[in-house]
Amino acid sequence: MALLTLLPFSIDELGAARASSPDAACIVGGYPRIHDRHLDPTHWLDDYITAYVERDVRQVLNVGDLNTFQTFLGLCAGRAGRLLNLASLGAEAGVTNKTAKAWLSVLEASFLVFQLRPYYRNVGKRLTKARSSTSTMSGCCAVCSPSAMQNN
Repeated sequence: MALLTLLPFSIDELGAARASSPDAACIVGGYPRIHDRHLDPTHWLDDYITAYVERDVRQVLNVGDLNTFQTFLGLCAGRAGRLLNLASLGAEAGVTNKTAKAWLSVLEASFLVFQLRPYYRNVGKRLTKARSSTSTMSGCCAVCSPSAMQNN
């Protein structure tokens, strides 16, 4: 048995289906279904967030308050590519640091976000310095937090 991790298409993999500009590419994202069926990315990504993230991930986490989880998702999207501060993220979302860490962990396990470790020559610093939170789903960032795409 083999386990394959398939992330959204990269810009090179999109080939002829590339967007007209880098901004448009970020909003459309790289999910194959959008490109092979020529779907409206805003509607498809909104449905994806509702079906997968809000329903499935929420069930795994036993999230009781959907509004708080949606706020957390929007805050994660808005901070894509920036230094990750879980205490601040949790406080702004209205959850504890422990809850924010658990929610982020499940989003990482789902390949929706990943934490980018900084590079230092000193290996100890690589492990202990602040990480950046990055999303593998730029289109979903645009849907969750439209201002995120303007700020990054």
